[in-house]
Amino acid sequence: MAGSQLMTDSPSRNDEPIAVARLPSFSVKAVLMGLAVDIGGTMVGILLIGVVAAVAMNTRGASTKELEWQLTQSSAIQVFYAASGLFMSVMGGYVAARLAAFAHLRHGLLTGLVSSALSLASLSIPQENSGSLWLGALVSLAAVPCATLGGYLASPRLITEEEPEEESW
Repeated sequence: MAGSQLMTDSPSRNDEPIAVARLPSFSVKAVLMGLAVDIGGTMVGILLIGVVAAVAMNTRGASTKELEWQLTQSSAIQVFYAASGLFMSVMGGYVAARLAAFAHLRHGLLTGLVSSALSLASLSIPQENSGSLWLGALVSLAAVPCATLGGYLASPRLITEEEPEEESW
């Protein structure tokens, strides 16, 4: 007890405020790059799926009207579009987390949240022949866990190095 009184009563050099360097809570550049991968990759994926589907339907002799309907309203093609978008959300979260090199899940989550908000906002713009609204909303909401998964996949893991096996003669 006397020792504790001695410590509290004695002047200390540690009474001065200590400047602590804090890392930023997130990297804006990393999130923006993740969004570029997510949105740009989704656009490229949809374009490639559309081109492949159009070529396949054109070889079957589909009319222009049927081609337009299939590309915008076909459930099968819409599912491929959705899968492409969700895959690119995972990739966007991964890129954001790797570029940030800290708080991997947070960067994946932020990328997914911004991507989801932008996607939901784009659904509010009236478009002719835009496909299934419910599928678009579902994919927009699923972008958050997908991008967070990308952040998780980018996070460092415990790497156990195996002992090299001894050669037997």
